[in-house]
Amino acid sequence: MEFIESTIDLTKHTGSLNIQSESHSTLEVTSSTTYSEGDTYSITTSDIHTAHAECEDTLTLIKKERVSTGSTRVYTDHPLVSGTVFETLTPEKTSEIISEFTNAPSADPVVKEYCLSLGPEDIARIAKRSCVHPMLFVKIPVMVTPDYIYRIHKWAAGAPKEEPHDHGWNFTSWIVKGAIRNTLYRKVF
Repeated sequence: MEFIESTIDLTKHTGSLNIQSESHSTLEVTSSTTYSEGDTYSITTSDIHTAHAECEDTLTLIKKERVSTGSTRVYTDHPLVSGTVFETLTPEKTSEIISEFTNAPSADPVVKEYCLSLGPEDIARIAKRSCVHPMLFVKIPVMVTPDYIYRIHKWAAGAPKEEPHDHGWNFTSWIVKGAIRNTLYRKVF
């Protein structure tokens, strides 16, 4: 597999979420599922969802499509707005979370092998693109291929509940450690 360097500045990339304010009364829950270590779930651009860590130190691996699907169906009432400044991570903290990922029994073997090959300069470069999301999970873009960005997310227990939102890209989430509750909604007309 060939890996390429990303030129996307993920610490400042907010253009993928189009902010629109809609009343929560227009949504109803269609499913709410807790996914545990080793489980996967997928989100498409037509999905409206929330995700919330069910336990301390939950780790997930996100396989995100690099190209936006150009979806015109947008629903979000998310606190992430244009101009948000994200707190970036130190190389030491980035290395610590990557090590936690590589030591997890259910880590994806290809991404794990890639992470184990990273040197100090690689970690420093990745740290510059890593950040603490406003919903208090850490995003670390560890590997970029022509089609996907692989990100480690570390979730803190007790983080604020997300507001229902959608994404401008499809992605799959692997639960590496802990548990995530993913809730899907649909619009009620």
